Amino acid sequence: MTNHRSNLLVSLLTLLAIGLLLGVPFVLRPHSARVDYFEELVIVSPHDESAKIEFARAFSAWHYKHFGQPVKFVWPAIGGSGDITRYVESNFAPQFRRVIGDTRNADIYWREVDRPGSTATQPSKMTMKARSLRDASIGIDLLFGGGEYDHDTFKKKGFTVPYDVPTTNPDFPDEPSYLTIVPAQLNGQPLYDPDHYWYGAVLTRLGIISNRIVCRKLNLVPPETWADLAQPCFRDQLALADPNFSGSAKLCYEMVLQEKGWEAGWRILTNIAANGRYFASGSTQVALDVSRCEAAAGMMIDYYGRTQVDYIGRDPTTGEFRLQYVSPTGATATTPDPISILRGAPNRKVAERFVQFVLSVEGQKLWMCKVGTPGGPEKFGLYRPPIRPDVYENFRDQMIVQEDPFTEKVALKVSGRVRDARFGLIGPLMRAAFIDNSDLLKPAADRARSAAPDSPARREFDALPFPEGDINASYDQKVNGPPVTMWQWAKAYGAAKLETDKETIAADLTALFREKYQRVLKASQ
Repeated sequence: MTNHRSNLLVSLLTLLAIGLLLGVPFVLRPHSARVDYFEELVIVSPHDESAKIEFARAFSAWHYKHFGQPVKFVWPAIGGSGDITRYVESNFAPQFRRVIGDTRNADIYWREVDRPGSTATQPSKMTMKARSLRDASIGIDLLFGGGEYDHDTFKKKGFTVPYDVPTTNPDFPDEPSYLTIVPAQLNGQPLYDPDHYWYGAVLTRLGIISNRIVCRKLNLVPPETWADLAQPCFRDQLALADPNFSGSAKLCYEMVLQEKGWEAGWRILTNIAANGRYFASGSTQVALDVSRCEAAAGMMIDYYGRTQVDYIGRDPTTGEFRLQYVSPTGATATTPDPISILRGAPNRKVAERFVQFVLSVEGQKLWMCKVGTPGGPEKFGLYRPPIRPDVYENFRDQMIVQEDPFTEKVALKVSGRVRDARFGLIGPLMRAAFIDNSDLLKPAADRARSAAPDSPARREFDALPFPEGDINASYDQKVNGPPVTMWQWAKAYGAAKLETDKETIAADLTALFREKYQRVLKASQ
């Protein structure tokens, strides 16, 4: 019995010693190292992992400092801008359909839903009905990134809500408010929504990345203009992204059309597509394949290009960078990459604080400062131009990229009206013309390029699939018949409410281009 009690006492003392050994460090560690409880943010974002890591780390630390709570970030792995748009819409759609039926969300004046009494006119019956959707939710707090068009679309469909950034903010007492320092427009591009449904969080440019090693091996001059990419010498040497999944790729193709116009721009896009090795589902694949010497060049957003140039580094024998990134001079615009709060955000309070942080000087420094500089990123350089002019003025010596979009002269001014009217068509149009018909596009391009300039094959290949038409002309497919101009196709696709209607339009486009390429091949025989 005595031995049993002794063994029991030894066991208890051993357990107590182990408990003290494990517990004392926890009790004595500084309060800043403890995570007693946390707030949570769920954010959908096409930004790369480096941006997500840096902003999650910096904001959680900032939130702990000011509010005593760290923040846990959840980033659903959905994909690029196109995937995110479809995901958000498909999750909101059932809730909206139960209330408003199949009516287009854009027919509802959502500002009146979110700010009752904001207009002097009587709200429509559909707007009044939609007020019951004010608290609809899909369990996501924020959309962080993507183009202005995506955020505008979400606003029109009622998927986001307005938020007024404070003009005087006690959390950032030593800096001008975002709305007093950021201009409403830059070269014709709005930098934030006038109704405050979205705010530009960072600026974006588009351009061309090329591999100098591959170009030298193939005796190619690294491309610096959109037209360079259309040259026959780049046959099968371009890495391209599918505009149906990549918002930045869609914007690249729109830049070509904006700079050159519909007639010349579409011919350039056709020849670029004929030179493509593939159409990837995202621009990250373009950057990787150019870096791996699997393609000579590609079109992409600026920060993907600059990041890869720096990551791949210099050739030790020549001292030059192995990769090159350029934004074509006078052929691309500087556009905002916004942030907005989704309807029914589960943690609206912290979501608003995150928006404030991203738009503050402290948040903006993460985009452009060198790794390790005070207040800058800790692990990854993000290579993004900030949207606050005062950051360029006060921290230029810390900037990883010295470009200042607010002082540079940019020749290309994008027409927002043209872009918005055509943007929805670009994805299905390019899929029909270049992706679903790639088996005919490439041989047709080869035959046309080898033919005389005035030959039937060249004339047929260069012919527009349809004329531009008049953007102002009204169009009703039931009244006017099948679309025959580019703007009629755009309006028909934009007016399609059901997915089956869009699929029918896409099938018609595919057949139209297939017949065109077949005529080229027949004419070259």
